[in-house]
Amino acid sequence: MSNKSDGRRGRGLFLLADWVLIGLSALVAACIVLVLWRGGLRFDLHGTPVGFATATGAVLVLLGLLLSRLLLHALPPGRRRLLPPDSSLLFLLSLGIYLSNGSTLGTGDTLPARFLPMSILRDGDFYLDEAVPLFKAGPLHALRFVEATGKDKPVLGGPALAGRPGVHYVSDYPVGAPVLAVPVYLVSGLGNVTLESPLLEELEKLAGSLMIALSVLVLHLCLKRVTSPTWAALVSVAYAFGTSSLSVSSQALWQHGPAQLCITASLYCLVRGRSELRWMALAGAPLAMAVVCRPTNALLFLPVVVYLLLSYRRCFLPFVAWCLPPVLFQLWYNYTYFHYPLRTQYSGSSVDLWSGEIIPALAGLLLSPGRGLLVYSPIFILSLCGTVAAARRPPDFMVLALGSGALLVIALHSAWKVWWGGLCYGPRLLADITPILAFCMYPVGAVLERRTKVLLPIVVSLLAWSVCAHSIGAFWDDGRWTGYSIPGGLWSWSDNPLVNPPREILNRFLIRYRHLPTSAGSAEYLRAHYEIESAALRGVVGKVPELTLRASNTGPVVWLAWPKAAKGTVSFEWEMLADGKRIGGQGGRIPLRHDVFPGESYELTAPIVLEHPGIYTLRVGLRCEGEFSLEALGIAPAEIPVTIDEPRKPSRRNRQSKREE
Repeated sequence: MSNKSDGRRGRGLFLLADWVLIGLSALVAACIVLVLWRGGLRFDLHGTPVGFATATGAVLVLLGLLLSRLLLHALPPGRRRLLPPDSSLLFLLSLGIYLSNGSTLGTGDTLPARFLPMSILRDGDFYLDEAVPLFKAGPLHALRFVEATGKDKPVLGGPALAGRPGVHYVSDYPVGAPVLAVPVYLVSGLGNVTLESPLLEELEKLAGSLMIALSVLVLHLCLKRVTSPTWAALVSVAYAFGTSSLSVSSQALWQHGPAQLCITASLYCLVRGRSELRWMALAGAPLAMAVVCRPTNALLFLPVVVYLLLSYRRCFLPFVAWCLPPVLFQLWYNYTYFHYPLRTQYSGSSVDLWSGEIIPALAGLLLSPGRGLLVYSPIFILSLCGTVAAARRPPDFMVLALGSGALLVIALHSAWKVWWGGLCYGPRLLADITPILAFCMYPVGAVLERRTKVLLPIVVSLLAWSVCAHSIGAFWDDGRWTGYSIPGGLWSWSDNPLVNPPREILNRFLIRYRHLPTSAGSAEYLRAHYEIESAALRGVVGKVPELTLRASNTGPVVWLAWPKAAKGTVSFEWEMLADGKRIGGQGGRIPLRHDVFPGESYELTAPIVLEHPGIYTLRVGLRCEGEFSLEALGIAPAEIPVTIDEPRKPSRRNRQSKREE
């Protein structure tokens, strides 16, 4: 009798807790809608301000409540289960971790995607005229202005161009990502949120994070169909947290995140299509949309088409039919805004886009400490192993086709002149193929079950390294390294985004343990001595001379490269003078790569870029942010004469010999 009453009591407590969580979730969801509609929700309760100032905080609270309810249902009365056996847990954890750093890690390249969903919802077009004043001088490269005739030019001027009749601003990047982000912006677009609201930056981050979290969910559903639940969960965790999904794609509205979601959706359709043929044809729509999001994904099409023609010929024409809606949208967009349906952002025939050094670029994409895929995500070594395993009898032609497509994408980026991807973290350019590389790991699961004792420690080590590497990008990296090391420092094993954070932690420990004074608190004791490699620099217009300067810390104070507060940061301050006056635009600051302890020296190497011939003076010295330059302490900056000559014209004999050649 007591057992029955205890069971009823336990069941009652379970239902009570469940309904409490449902009610709280509904309340927080309503608050999120109000925040998105109004741009914030704050009110006073007996003199105490309550509510949500940001959408991210409210979303994190909602995720916590949903996760609690999920875990509650994993342990109902009479059942004992540690975790829920579905993909919902992965989705909620992924989204929560992506949002937990509280910042949007994008660049000027992602700004058009931040504002375009608002233009689509409010104006019904893809123009960015109203948002242009919000673009700072740097990110204007992400825009183009188009005339009524459809002619488009890069934006080199400022927002004043928007006043010209018949001229509109459009994004210089594909618009697939902002189109897929429209549902996230729907409430704000229909509400009272202005373009100046900081909520739009949060919406950009939320859209990117949501798409990657959904791709994790879809990939997990896909893997559960082809391998064991344990291996499917492990591979999904590796994809969610051990790849650029964590450090890049989920941190802003890049092109990569929506493309990854589309590719995982296509993978799911292909896998399910093995048993239900109608799903095989459905794979065409998301795969075509992945190309709309990022055109380089077109290289994934050819192997998939070959796979369908060889194995599922009946599905080929329906597959092509499902490809048409995204393709027709792209053609319509090109014709409407550029008057040319086949318009592309980059011309494949342009010689300036391609590098003749494919092998060094390929090595850099895969193995360099600055951008190497296998350095930041060594878990993908298992992708190669899985592809090899899939080639054995009976061969898995789908894995082989997908692996071939990934290799084509890698080869294309190896041929690109800017193969390192500009200012970013890790192997960003290869983020789109990470779902495919993760899927190609599934054949390893069967081998792992047979040799668990030998292989499991290796797999766990590779996974731990990958997760740590991309966690640095999401939670630690400040972008400083990319500002001074691209592209020359991509192969430095002692100065890269993976080595610098542990070194900074060690430096902070040594400073605290030895009670050393720092530039943040004892800037008046800063001392320095400068040594210049060359007494003068000489160059030619078009050929850049290089400055090499060694600064020695001769004082008792540690020069801090990047303290938490801006005050106390030591950097190099430079300016170019002509006739004793500073040249406009020729000046700035160069941050230190690492802390400099007393008695240590720091070497600065920087190119000197001048477009006009003449005699100049380069002045370089240290400055302590928020304090003063060392010149105020009596330490004069270094001054180096710089002579820039006109380029020499070839002699008549040289011109004649060139014509003969």
